[in-house]
Amino acid sequence: MGKGQLVRWYATGTDIEDRKLAEQCLQNENIVLREEVDRFSMFEEIVGSCEPMRQVLKQVTKVALSDSTVLILGETGTGIGDRTAQREPSSA
Repeated sequence: MGKGQLVRWYATGTDIEDRKLAEQCLQNENIVLREEVDRFSMFEEIVGSCEPMRQVLKQVTKVALSDSTVLILGETGTGIGDRTAQREPSSA
C-alpha cells in the first residue's frame, strides 16, 4: 500500500450563502439598535417630561437623524437648560 499512490480522496462543499445572509441581517439589526440607543441617549440629561417637552423632543429627534445640530434653549428650572442635540456618527 502507499508508494505515493492515491488511496482515497475526500471532497467537501459548503454553501455559505445562508451564513452570509444571517451575517448581513445581524449587521442591519446592529445598525438599527445603535441608532435606537443614539435616539434614547441623546436626551438623557433632559429632565422635563411634560407634553410640550415631549413634542419638542419628538421634533428634535426627527431633525437629529440628519447631519444637523439642534440647539434647545430653556430657562433654569425647566429641566432643559441649554442643550445641543447632535447625533454622533455611527461606528458601524
